[in-house]
Amino acid sequence: MKKTEIYDIRLGDRVRWESAAGVIRGEVIAAVMGNTAAGDLIPWYTIESLDGSITCLCGRASYLDMMKFSVRFRDRAVNISEAA
Repeated sequence: MKKTEIYDIRLGDRVRWESAAGVIRGEVIAAVMGNTAAGDLIPWYTIESLDGSITCLCGRASYLDMMKFSVRFRDRAVNISEAA
């Protein structure tokens, strides 16, 4: 199993990311460790968006960077890749 870079994302964090559906905002409600198809052990984040829908995102740094994922820390927006 190869080492996978991950970010510090916590339950209750308010997050935003970009997808084909546009910019989505929500709150991290669960995090579990699980395997990818390649066999890497990574976190999977369950996020409830403001409209009530549920999304599960892979916690791999390269994936979150591609989605322009950001987390709100201490009342200020921080690009998660710059927070590490």
